[in-house]
Amino acid sequence: MSALRQSLADYLSLRRSLGYQLERPEKLLGQFLDYLDERGASTITTDLALSWARLPHDASPLWWAHRLTVVRGFAGYLHVLDETHEVPPTDVLPWKSHRASPFSTPMPRSPRCCAQRPCCGFRCGWPPIEL
Repeated sequence: MSALRQSLADYLSLRRSLGYQLERPEKLLGQFLDYLDERGASTITTDLALSWARLPHDASPLWWAHRLTVVRGFAGYLHVLDETHEVPPTDVLPWKSHRASPFSTPMPRSPRCCAQRPCCGFRCGWPPIEL
């Protein structure tokens, strides 16, 4: 087992002891280490991480950013142990969530609040009550 693969096993073990499942990251990091092995690299560099993250070439930039984020976490772990490993910067392949904004409705009027203060429109979000 190579040093990087042993480090990956240690990294995953540590993160899982903290409660993370890491099924997909484990698979992606294994693929990343295969990519490094094919290139004869024994350390993580920003260039190698970026070139791997941008695979496949026709994938979504959101997928590329996710792949790089997974490598960034592992690279950060390795950089603490050995400073020759580079951590890709966070501003490379940034991603933005495309989630819909939640729809908020006004809070329902509390009978207790309205009985005590009939004009409490500011507190419960409803207009003041006309008496």
